[in-house]
Amino acid sequence: MPLTIGLLLEAPGGTAVDDDYVQATSDAAEVLSAIGHRVVRVRPTEEVRRVGSVFGAIAGAHLARLLSDGEDLDPDVLEPVTAEVVRAGRSMTAVELLRVLTELHALSYAFADHFSGVDVVLSPTTAQPPPLIGTMSTDRPAAVHFAELFSVSPFAGIFNVTGGAALSVPWGLDPRGLPVGIHLGAAIGDDELILTLGEQLENARPDLTRLHPPDACGPGNGRLQTTQDRPADRAGK
Repeated sequence: MPLTIGLLLEAPGGTAVDDDYVQATSDAAEVLSAIGHRVVRVRPTEEVRRVGSVFGAIAGAHLARLLSDGEDLDPDVLEPVTAEVVRAGRSMTAVELLRVLTELHALSYAFADHFSGVDVVLSPTTAQPPPLIGTMSTDRPAAVHFAELFSVSPFAGIFNVTGGAALSVPWGLDPRGLPVGIHLGAAIGDDELILTLGEQLENARPDLTRLHPPDACGPGNGRLQTTQDRPADRAGK
């Protein structure tokens, strides 16, 4: 059955989107159009600005539940960001939790209403290439940390929080040799729809979805380089 696909290339909140990721998503839209689906452009909803505070509060409540009230927030066990979120969860009252849950439900309805004219939202999986390990410090305020996380992954974040069905499909490699993903999102419970559409994309372009990225443990891939990592420094050893 032909679907109406909403092509979302602008990130919520005005975050810049990498040109290679925009191109990959546009290419996926052309494939979907070629196999019979209707593709229309859609714009992001500004409701996403509320995601961060809702996510932080609910995460804090869950983490506080997992740790006993008397358990010490040992800095050798919990990173500063995590400890801050746990402390916030422990201080939350029942009334505050209900307020956050109500806001979550309102956010879910607002998001669904904004995209009510399409069956699926197609976007890049992330807005920016993955940051190098060690560049996103957890020794800073939680609000700052999560804001940076959402700036890298603003598209998937809204589905993570609201519970909508979502899937990331591999879509080749960028010029840096890093894997590129395109993201499919739909309403709560539409898992079968999303999986079927993902399968159609993979069948249409197996040459892109079965590529392998470079060795993740190689110098410059997945970790910060040190003097010992540089090939010139290892020569002759």
